[in-house]
Amino acid sequence: MPDDQYSYSGYSNAGATAALTAAYGAADPSRRAQLVIKAQALFEADAEWLPLVIEHERPFMANTITGAPPTMPCYLYFPWAAMIGARS
Repeated sequence: MPDDQYSYSGYSNAGATAALTAAYGAADPSRRAQLVIKAQALFEADAEWLPLVIEHERPFMANTITGAPPTMPCYLYFPWAAMIGARS
């Protein structure tokens, strides 16, 4: 979506926005997938390079590990792995 925090380039296409808006409200998973694929096709035709869908990453956190952030989008912006340590 044009105003989404992950729209790094500020991409805006009325057809893609309409398809994604409809996908958000689609209860049927097949219909929702069709709408996202339609938006992705419009997005790719405009030569944007970022995907529309980004999977959430959930790191495994054992009781013996400390320091890793609980959500991983931060891996793009700072050396989070340097913060990992062992619990004493």
